[in-house]
Amino acid sequence: MTPDFDLHAGDIVICLERLAPSGRCSVGAFGEVSRTAAATYAEALRHAKRLAVGQCVDVWMTYRVRWADTGPQTFRRLASHRLQP
Repeated sequence: MTPDFDLHAGDIVICLERLAPSGRCSVGAFGEVSRTAAATYAEALRHAKRLAVGQCVDVWMTYRVRWADTGPQTFRRLASHRLQP
């Protein structure tokens, strides 16, 4: 994934476990602590898109960064629902 610097507070982020990209995920707004668990990536994506459409924000994906990760956390935009000026 390459860094994308158009991530805004309130955008929806799907966070995947690094060792299980098709397994458990969490979904939440960027900049907020509260997250919703999802059993699969497909379930997380459906939930994230539903939230993003209703709130007119974008959907992003990232891997959970652990203390042992050497690189910075990166995000990839999956869908854009933000209203353009």
